[in-house]
Amino acid sequence: MRLPCADSVLHTFTVESMLDPTDYTDKFVDMNNALQSAPAVLNEHLALEMAKAKGELIKTEGQLGVNLLSFGYKDRAIGGDNMTFQVGINIPLGRHFSSAESQYELYEAQTHLNDRITAIAQSLTNIQKEISWLMEEIKLADLQVHRVQKHLEKEYVKANPLQTIQLRKELIEYRKKRNDIKIKALSLYVSSLTLSGFLIREPLRNWIQSGTPELVSGKEY
Repeated sequence: MRLPCADSVLHTFTVESMLDPTDYTDKFVDMNNALQSAPAVLNEHLALEMAKAKGELIKTEGQLGVNLLSFGYKDRAIGGDNMTFQVGINIPLGRHFSSAESQYELYEAQTHLNDRITAIAQSLTNIQKEISWLMEEIKLADLQVHRVQKHLEKEYVKANPLQTIQLRKELIEYRKKRNDIKIKALSLYVSSLTLSGFLIREPLRNWIQSGTPELVSGKEY
């Protein structure tokens, strides 16, 4: 993959240009449905497959084997023709413990996989709930901004410079509060993208600002 030129892909982000938190929740369903491809889950899948392969190897090695131990021929002059051979049955007695240990490792790997999926799903649910709560905080901040703006439009306020300055100060504080909440929601959103593996899924894309092109492997930007 060719690295894109920095000047062509870097954008000056403002809080206003970032994806709105109301759009985050639409992606959580896709994240939960794609948990099998999350990096942490893939690691557990690999451990499970290795445990299965080890179990199959032990099972194969533990099969009964027939070994030809000896073969002999007795001459007639000595006492008559007589052909003898002995066959030994190879019973790998030491494999029983290995097989039980392998079964335990397989069960443990499957349990770890299930636990990992459950933990990530629960983390995504918690993040989604916290973002939903922050969205309510944003709505409250919007109401406060709207209230102050309505007051600033009143004639008696315009005629009072001190009150105008005080209201404009409140307006700046409420807008800053809203932006801080939005940035916190964005941070949680990026955490969810990392957990689910969406952040590194190809084609790479800008998950923060909507409307930007995807980064396709081999393409120059």
